[in-house]
Amino acid sequence: MKKSLKSFLIVTTLAVHSASAAVSFSDTFATDTLSNYTIITGSSQIGYSTSEGVSSGGGLTVTNSGNPSTSFTSNTSFTVGSGITNQLTMSVFLKKSAAGFGGTSQAFLGISNDINYTWGGNATPPFSAIGLVLTSNQIGFRSAVNGGVSGNGGQTANTGSYADGNWYKLTSIITKPVSGDVWTVSGSVEDWGATGASFSSTIATLPTTNVTIADATFNDVATVTYGQFGTRNQAWTAADNFTMVTPAVASNGLVTFRATNGLAADGSQDLLTPANDGVANLLKYAFNMLGSGSGQAVSLSTSNTAALTPGGFAGLPFVGIENGTGKLQITYIRRNSSETPGIAYAVEFSDVLTTWAVNGSATETVTNIDSSFERVTTTDSLGSPAKRFARVQVSPIQ
Repeated sequence: MKKSLKSFLIVTTLAVHSASAAVSFSDTFATDTLSNYTIITGSSQIGYSTSEGVSSGGGLTVTNSGNPSTSFTSNTSFTVGSGITNQLTMSVFLKKSAAGFGGTSQAFLGISNDINYTWGGNATPPFSAIGLVLTSNQIGFRSAVNGGVSGNGGQTANTGSYADGNWYKLTSIITKPVSGDVWTVSGSVEDWGATGASFSSTIATLPTTNVTIADATFNDVATVTYGQFGTRNQAWTAADNFTMVTPAVASNGLVTFRATNGLAADGSQDLLTPANDGVANLLKYAFNMLGSGSGQAVSLSTSNTAALTPGGFAGLPFVGIENGTGKLQITYIRRNSSETPGIAYAVEFSDVLTTWAVNGSATETVTNIDSSFERVTTTDSLGSPAKRFARVQVSPIQ
């Protein structure tokens, strides 16, 4: 029976990425580290005590007289945005004083795009900010755009009460959008007892809430920000253990490719075809289709459907028949694993186009091109099928 060969099919799958946590800034105040912060205060008194801290360690002492705000801004900046990270988890411990709650914002934990921003009111010069705000009976968010307070909301009533002298852990999770101006913020406040050594109960929880920040600078591809915490009025007497944690971003070729070409760091734009040529961004990366050589185009937005030529170094895979055996072959460009490309390749075969599988009996011939690429020919094990199809599947590595 004469064999009928059909054209190859290339598909991609997008794996879900899981990321470990990386501490971008942490201060236990075991020693007097006030120099790590830019402190903005009204009539507050800021100090350091070797005994006024979580588990009897060192900590900050805060005395607010009247109704001022005290803002501690980490001098360590970090960047959120494309190719880096779009989420930040922050926490700080605050100790409840004997003074009652009064006024409005009693504690806050968030980020700003300027080291001199104060959460006590409108700021001059104009900065933007977003974070969690805690009052005597509820938890919520606060945002600012260009120095003016743009939003307060998401308030959730406390499910517990505050005890004088106890330590309370504030946690704020802030996520920057891949594009647009809608951020999210969530968080909680927990009772950690008189010493701050162990969790006791959750006082309040802020569910994930959308917050619009209409500031083009704040919503830039990569935004430089500063972590901040602070108190207002006389409700809190000490602070300790301020930490900022970001999801770790793997250092690999795919991460670099996304950042270089302005693609979303979470992979959500990998399968887009900005050139409307039917070839996904991920495939152009996998098969070395960006550049100025044969089989390449200068950008993702430039149409490129070139197939790999015999002996070539770029282009979509091509199929053929092995001389003498009639077996189906597919040849493609593969990034060397030694370069940590961040993707995996799999050659699959099918008779009916509905069921695909890797053929464990297929053979592979690899020709090294350079330190980054190799040319691979996979030969099917079936010699005379009526119909046979091949495809290369490309997927990000988790």
